[in-house]
Amino acid sequence: MSLTTDRNNPDLKYGVDDEPVEQNKAYLVLSEEELSKGYLKPLRKSYIHLTCGTVTTMPEAIAATYASDPWFYGATYCCNCAMHRPLIEFVWNPDGESMSPSEWSDEELDRIIELNKSK
Repeated sequence: MSLTTDRNNPDLKYGVDDEPVEQNKAYLVLSEEELSKGYLKPLRKSYIHLTCGTVTTMPEAIAATYASDPWFYGATYCCNCAMHRPLIEFVWNPDGESMSPSEWSDEELDRIIELNKSK
C-alpha cells in the first residue's frame, strides 16, 4: 500500500465494499502543506469497527489527514472484515468518539467550524 496526494493516481479506489477485498494499492492523503495548517481533531491512529469489535491501526499520514480534515474520507478499512465500510460503523480508539462527523454534537461541529476558520 502506498500513500499519495495525487487525486488522479490510478491506484486510488473510493467507496465502500460489500465483499472482502485487499486494501487499496494507494490511499489519498493531504499534502504536507495542508497538514501544516494544523489539526481540527486529535491525532488518533486506531479505531474500532463496531460490527466486529476489531481494532485497526492506520499509517500516521492517514491519521493526520483525518485529524486535519474530518470530512476528507467517507469510509475506512476494517482489517478483520477486509472491507472499506462507512465511517458511521467505526469509533476512535481509545475514546470511543464516532469517526463520522454526522454523529457529532452540534457543539462539537460548531467548535470545529470555528477552528477551521482560523486555519
